[in-house]
Amino acid sequence: MSKSFPLVSVIIPCYNAEKYVELAVRSIMNQTYKNLEILCCDDCSTDVTFLILQKLADEDSRIKLIKNETNQKIVKTLNKLIALANGKYIARMDADDISLPKRIEEQVKVLEKNNNRIVMCGCNVIHIDESGRKIAKTILPVTKKQIQVMKSFRTPFYHPSVMIKAAVLKQYKYLREFQYAEDYELWLRILHNYEAVNLRKRLLKYRIHSQQISKTKTLRQIQIMEKIYTKHKFDFLVAEDIASYARYVAANQKDEKLSGILRKCILETKVYKYPILFATVIKKFISARKTYE
Repeated sequence: MSKSFPLVSVIIPCYNAEKYVELAVRSIMNQTYKNLEILCCDDCSTDVTFLILQKLADEDSRIKLIKNETNQKIVKTLNKLIALANGKYIARMDADDISLPKRIEEQVKVLEKNNNRIVMCGCNVIHIDESGRKIAKTILPVTKKQIQVMKSFRTPFYHPSVMIKAAVLKQYKYLREFQYAEDYELWLRILHNYEAVNLRKRLLKYRIHSQQISKTKTLRQIQIMEKIYTKHKFDFLVAEDIASYARYVAANQKDEKLSGILRKCILETKVYKYPILFATVIKKFISARKTYE
């Protein structure tokens, strides 16, 4: 391939994903962008996930199949795949989601066009249920400013939607102490030094099901999020940021009253789940309310 089609490494951690993994991997195999290596790591599944991956690897030489000797969990598995990746860019993918055909092509275009400025590109997504039926769609922030504001509340990216410069991801990696919210903590470190964007286009079908971490480890995830807020000391949670993000949310929901905007902002970001952050938001909002009304 020429320099205009750099190698992209797609990393897919897999654990007990027999119901969805074939659709997920095939959605990468069938991308319009062909210069890929597809790194699939089975983390000691107890179902037939590994057999399905073997079948797919026999079909497509771009698939490199790895099997952990012991169950390593998501963070160690992701870091292992990052270390093995040879591409200029690394794209995340989960074993239960579906990438639309032009996802990789569109993200490479953005990163190549803005090579000296933007290091990470996500996209908006379509939510699907366990049967693949559409149930919702996202309105994620797309610009640098919008993303910088939203990161104060919650992750501005869907984990399996991102593509990142390999050199950056190999430098930063995921941290085990933040497992269950490891992506959010990683984005915060990256965004401290680099720029990132989301595409307005919905290029991933993000599956909602009962076995997701957000469903099975809800309390632990909330505890980890509090730990992240404490570590990163959200001093940038100034009133202007709160009002700016609230207005962004409201612009999509056609509500111009600031009090209504704040309520929608709180519901959208689910900031009420995190007492430390929620208290900070309310205090700073009240002190600045007159400025924005």
